[in-house]
Amino acid sequence: MNPSWTLEVEGFGKIKQASIAVKPLMLFVGDNNSGKSYLASLFWGVTEWMRRLDFSEDDIKTDIFLRNFLEQEKGKPEITITNEVFEHLLPFINKRLDSEKDTLIQRILNNQEINIKRLTIKNIILNESLVLYKDDHPNSVAILEKYKLKAKGDYFLLHKKAGHSHRGVSSPSILACAINALVIKFLFSLYFPASRTGFMLTYKSLIADSISSWGIDKEPKSRFSRPTIDFLQRLTKLEPKKDIYHNIAESLESEILNGQIISTAIVANDFSYQPQGTTQPLPLYLSSSLVTELAPLIIFLKYSSEYGAIILEEPEAHLHPAVQRILIRHLIKLVNRGIPVLITTHSDTIFQQVNNLISLYQHPKREKLQTEFGYHDDELIAPNEVSAYQFTNTPDGTDVEALKQVDGNGFAVPTFNQTILDLSKETIALQRD
Repeated sequence: MNPSWTLEVEGFGKIKQASIAVKPLMLFVGDNNSGKSYLASLFWGVTEWMRRLDFSEDDIKTDIFLRNFLEQEKGKPEITITNEVFEHLLPFINKRLDSEKDTLIQRILNNQEINIKRLTIKNIILNESLVLYKDDHPNSVAILEKYKLKAKGDYFLLHKKAGHSHRGVSSPSILACAINALVIKFLFSLYFPASRTGFMLTYKSLIADSISSWGIDKEPKSRFSRPTIDFLQRLTKLEPKKDIYHNIAESLESEILNGQIISTAIVANDFSYQPQGTTQPLPLYLSSSLVTELAPLIIFLKYSSEYGAIILEEPEAHLHPAVQRILIRHLIKLVNRGIPVLITTHSDTIFQQVNNLISLYQHPKREKLQTEFGYHDDELIAPNEVSAYQFTNTPDGTDVEALKQVDGNGFAVPTFNQTILDLSKETIALQRD
């Protein structure tokens, strides 16, 4: 079940306007200080806001279709949610979002001075109907018994996710459960901020300032943004046990780190790096920036499944181009297991690697080339699973442009192409003269 929707933004920081279509893999690229991190943080916050959203019968009483729908379906053991339901529900979602948008932005960025002119959700499309089950439905009872859960009179949507037995969202409200279903793959999005080395070396002291804040609806003591506070707090909640994505984490350790990240829990989690072939772990402050930059991603893949999406700022930081290529292959493995990934990046290597994996996915000689270059099926990605956006600074703000794919060969990225062209011309001129 892959519902699609679009987030539209106007007058947000430097961003004049943007229209971001949700895809399993999204890439933000462009000028420094152009608003990429702002928009990535907003995406984190909007999905947090949506999963807490609910409507009473009084809230939607002006819509005859929704009112009749609730009256007819209430109490049924099985309820089907169609595109028509969302077509009628969307105006109420956007009315609530409009009334709360400034407060939401200020909470996300932890700054009371920031506002937004327009924030809208559009184009909700289900590629198949959603089916909600009452927890006394036979389909639900088996799952509840398997996981030793008690029925609470809820409706819930069961979502089969690669690697998971089942994952779902539940609520006593039909409409809340339906709205949750829109963002089910983005539930508990995990935001990896830039400068991860600094956070990994100092996170225990930083936790002291932020531990009283959890989620989008509580006041923080820290001055960090909400996604960053959420990231720090989750580090303290991890348990040193293998999770369902541990094989991807271990592959990253083997292919990039040549060692492993070790977690020990005393008061709060301690992390260290043990190089391959040694018996003595190193504290992270004695490890290379390669290790400390990748450690957070590896740690969460090893020890936690309490997230539904990954938002990763500048994954190329401190990584050699060859290592960037390996990392992207592993991130696409996560996408193919049902974990959406949003990346902000300045790396032409990352974009070209994504382009190659798109191109190979549909190449007429795929099998031959896949064997030649050593790619696995789960490292390739379909063109319609990826979107990319370029952020360009202008005198009156940032333009955000959806990049187009070129003949099934991935994205042409003007911000990279022009720079590479200028550098090439300069190099040729210097060598010629």
